Amino acid sequence: MTTTITFDQFWAIVRAIGSERHPASTWSEPTATYSYTLKFTGRAGGLEMRASRNPQQVSIDYYLNNDERRYEAIRQHLSDLNSLLPGLTTHQDGNGYQLRMKHDGDFTDPEQQARLARWLVDTAARMERVIGKHDPA
Repeated sequence: MTTTITFDQFWAIVRAIGSERHPASTWSEPTATYSYTLKFTGRAGGLEMRASRNPQQVSIDYYLNNDERRYEAIRQHLSDLNSLLPGLTTHQDGNGYQLRMKHDGDFTDPEQQARLARWLVDTAARMERVIGKHDPA
């Protein structure tokens, strides 16, 4: 019988790894089943981590809310950002502007869970550091 990991179990792993690898960040309880939101200190918006069963992937959105000034300031540096964050994409929807990174993998698979959790934690920290340098918020 194959054991699968639930959303709650996966976010607990993300939270444990995040608290260990990036103790300065606040790793609160997940806000929803499929996502984990981290708020920036002193900056509008935040990071939202997501886990998906279909397609099988994890992703992170860096939210700029509906602040076009911030989006344009960051957009001027997209070439530099893409060299530091390969695969970075931009999106706009009813929630505003986002910068997104995705990584394929099945978070319900015990053999993949730690690797995917580390990717989320380390990529979130890298996104906040790299994008934050160009975010005038």
